[in-house]
Amino acid sequence: TSKNGKLRATSKDRCLELGSHSKPPTVANLELKKQEDFQRLEKKRMQGIKKKELYLQQKQDMQRK
Repeated sequence: TSKNGKLRATSKDRCLELGSHSKPPTVANLELKKQEDFQRLEKKRMQGIKKKELYLQQKQDMQRK
């Protein structure tokens, strides 16, 4: 069974390799990916800023009371 397991794994790997090689990443695809990554990071950053602002607001409110 260990032999079969190994074979199965390698054939799967080969499929994955073929899949990635058969369609080389085009410049457009790479640009799109870059944009998506950037947007994701921006979203995270904005969420972080909002959280920080909320936190500071609450802190100020606490000090006022």
